[in-house]
Amino acid sequence: MKKNNRCIYERLIFFKNVPYWIFWPVLSICLSVIGSVILFITGETQYPWAQLIFASYFGGIPTLFIWFYYSFQRRMRNLSSILWESNEKFDEWLKEKLKEIFTLSSFPALFFTFLVVSMGHVTIYLLGYPFENNINNIFAAIVFSFVLFVCGHGGYTVIAVMVALHNVVKRNPRLAFFQFSHPAILDLQSIYSFLAMAIFYGYSSLVIALRNGPYGLSLILQIWVTILAFFPLFIFLFSFLQIHKLIANIKYKSVKEINTRVQFILDRLDENSRMIDLEKLEKLMNIQIKVQSISDWPLDLQGLGTFIIALTTALFQIFAIWSG
Repeated sequence: MKKNNRCIYERLIFFKNVPYWIFWPVLSICLSVIGSVILFITGETQYPWAQLIFASYFGGIPTLFIWFYYSFQRRMRNLSSILWESNEKFDEWLKEKLKEIFTLSSFPALFFTFLVVSMGHVTIYLLGYPFENNINNIFAAIVFSFVLFVCGHGGYTVIAVMVALHNVVKRNPRLAFFQFSHPAILDLQSIYSFLAMAIFYGYSSLVIALRNGPYGLSLILQIWVTILAFFPLFIFLFSFLQIHKLIANIKYKSVKEINTRVQFILDRLDENSRMIDLEKLEKLMNIQIKVQSISDWPLDLQGLGTFIIALTTALFQIFAIWSG
């Protein structure tokens, strides 16, 4: 992969030929070990769950980000033949979206990312720094700044990807008649479901980290995690409705086509019509009924499971947080 085609977290890998899925997790493990050793030497209180989870964010979010960067491109390329008139127009659109979604080159990306970083540091300032040793506080602040950065940038990326999906489904589909379940559409749904589940696991681990961290679940943190609780559910529902809209557009095109053919035969019928015309009309009307009866809701077991898990977990977490 050419250097200028790599995303931001790949460019931070300073060892050549080291895969991102090795570099970032290994760096995360090293960071966790170093932090634990420093706290042990300086006699500070250890928070193993919080340290482990935040260290996993340090390496896990960049790894997931890079994977999604390439997965997004593959899914969009699979859709290009049915939603774009030419490869040139698609390549132009994709280049623009990759820059808009996965970099910090736009004002919304910079603003959202550094808003999260700033709000995180303001929260820490209000709660007080967690360690007695100032060196430990400085080290923790540096690591926490990067974690806030990847969380903020990741949050913006998720929102931007949702906006991109909304724009994609508004395009005019160019599928053959009666081809509802195109593999590219089903594949698109799966990646957004995966994204919702990844955010769900990230949120659940965040609650565990905060509960077992130096501050516990103070009031300000309770407010934060309550706001975040329904974010995975929102991601799933929004993407689910957008995929439904895309399938509905494809279904509408097929229904419109078969209705036109049926109406054409009906307009030609009279008392002198041949039996072959009546048989053709009957076949077309059977196809018409079948097309109209096909569901345009992309609900499968994976999607239903994602929805149930995201909803019940959000409600359970909020209840557990506020009930103490």
